[in-house]
Amino acid sequence: MAEDTVVVAKEQLTEEMIEGGARLTAKLDEMGLPLAVAMWFFFADLNEWRLLLASPDLSTAGPRVIYRRVEDARQALGDRAAAVPLCYYSGSQKSA
Repeated sequence: MAEDTVVVAKEQLTEEMIEGGARLTAKLDEMGLPLAVAMWFFFADLNEWRLLLASPDLSTAGPRVIYRRVEDARQALGDRAAAVPLCYYSGSQKSA
């Protein structure tokens, strides 16, 4: 029998994080990196929110290139992306 589970997030997803994530995804779009998914997800075991990004380019370019492009976009935004530190990103490739 399945049990209902309630997860209580101690860390809040702030408006600053949401705005920073929106700016970052817009910058990545402007830079030509296609994103299939950009969403915030709460990792209960880590008690933190992470911005999940999925790009079809991951399978061809590889994670190092994608992470570099994300970091380039983050640096280009400067303080406007400060609420979304690089450690909050998780990369994934879109499944077919």
